[in-house]
Amino acid sequence: MDLYYKQELTVGALVLVALAIFIGGLMWLTGKSFTSRGKSVVSVQFGVVSGLTVGDPVQISGVNVGRVSRMELVEVGRAIVHLEVDGRFRPRIDAQAQIRSLDFLGAKYVSYSPGEAEQPLPGDAIIIGVEETELASSAAQLAEEAGEVLRRSQSLLSDSMVIQVRQTMAAAERALNVMSRVGSGPMVESATETLVSLQGAARSLDSLLGNPALNESISQLDEIAESVQEMTDGLAAVTQNLAMMLELMRSPDGSIGRALTDTTLHTDVHELLVSMRLLLDDIRERPGRYVNVTVF
Repeated sequence: MDLYYKQELTVGALVLVALAIFIGGLMWLTGKSFTSRGKSVVSVQFGVVSGLTVGDPVQISGVNVGRVSRMELVEVGRAIVHLEVDGRFRPRIDAQAQIRSLDFLGAKYVSYSPGEAEQPLPGDAIIIGVEETELASSAAQLAEEAGEVLRRSQSLLSDSMVIQVRQTMAAAERALNVMSRVGSGPMVESATETLVSLQGAARSLDSLLGNPALNESISQLDEIAESVQEMTDGLAAVTQNLAMMLELMRSPDGSIGRALTDTTLHTDVHELLVSMRLLLDDIRERPGRYVNVTVF
């Protein structure tokens, strides 16, 4: 074979070997492999996957067990991340996944826990993942809060605030002076005399209420009230009985009611009285007709 062709074949073989070494090293560094045998694919749903890229490591207790194989956006606020992990760590129904920061430069990794339940996760099931708060955003928020505190402190220490505090202290001092002057004036003495009078009236009222004669009078008033109540009850009963009697008298079923309501009875009585009067007149005029006296 010509020496020229030998050199070309040697160069080509070296290039192919170098390319194979480069590809193999690149896949080793990124965690990729030519075959997926012995691997398990786990789907995790996140709301935000900022900073996470395909090929980022998947760790269990800090040990790399896989990588992020694929990411897809389903809708706003919902992204599905597919993890390719070692087949020994197949997910259970209580599996968990969380995006965490790998360093301060923004690199991310997925912290994966296959779970401890006995029931395996179905093949089409999706784990609901958790996003970790980024250190940079937390630091920015803390810095913003610190700046707000500093601004408020500066506003408290401003010249206008100092002037207002001084004016407030001066006003308080004047008020205390006025109160001290009022405390020794005639208004306080008048108020004291009024309170003393009220105390005397209260003592008099207490002695009056504690007098035995007053208590006895109150007891007698209670007895009188009870007697009046009994009389009232008796009168009410008598009134009720009278009402019943009057009702019976007015009833046409009774004798008195018939006598009061039957007009023929009045006529008969009138005729009886007239007949008795005629009889008495006839007896006075002719007593012999009715009385015969025989003397033996």
